Amino acid sequence: MLAHAGGDNTSPHDTPYGFNTSAALGVDALDMDVQLSSDGVLVVQHDATVDRTTEATGAVASMTYDQLHALDAGYWFTDTCTCKDQPESAYLYRGVRTGAKPPPKGAAADDFAITSFEQIARRHPDFVLNVEIKGTAPAALPAATELARLTASLHLEDRLVVTSFDDVVAEAYHAAAPRVQITPGLSASTAYVLSGALPPAGQTILQLPPSYESIEVVTPAMVAKAHADGLVLW
Repeated sequence: MLAHAGGDNTSPHDTPYGFNTSAALGVDALDMDVQLSSDGVLVVQHDATVDRTTEATGAVASMTYDQLHALDAGYWFTDTCTCKDQPESAYLYRGVRTGAKPPPKGAAADDFAITSFEQIARRHPDFVLNVEIKGTAPAALPAATELARLTASLHLEDRLVVTSFDDVVAEAYHAAAPRVQITPGLSASTAYVLSGALPPAGQTILQLPPSYESIEVVTPAMVAKAHADGLVLW
């Protein structure tokens, strides 16, 4: 079982609180998104801006790590959505990051912050980490390089699966960290689903949505074909 973005239906998206909660519930892998701050820190954050999840606005790439880390990443989270049209009382964790509200039992204010990938990797040494590099080439290539550096320095080769929607970004990471399993990018995954073209060598974990627009993607036939081709479906 894999907890998408730290279990984003039950905890604020891509937060330490979400990863801690998912780990305690016994998931097999932690899923997260990464990109670079303006000062080159690889942060765990999905959106290109902080607008949807925090009290602030602006591009992640325009902010330093300290600026990002100070924000309240649980600001717009409710038990039904991450959205901005609910009454004040619906925002379960708003203010925990800033100290305006006490944290849940066993948690801390920092658990509701945008946090570095290195911290998350160190906190959960016994888990597979499924990491998506956000963005597209060439802008996202420095994030791929930094993830490869951290992979080596933290000795993560045997517990990472790395992906990107952009095949160029995924392949750039793979070139820098060839021991790590990577998932085919969007073009290679689409080619396999639509025409049966096998992904590049070594890219054996397909991460596919059950459906995409009007196309039913994950069918019994697709599962059988993938397994026959030596591929794993997530």
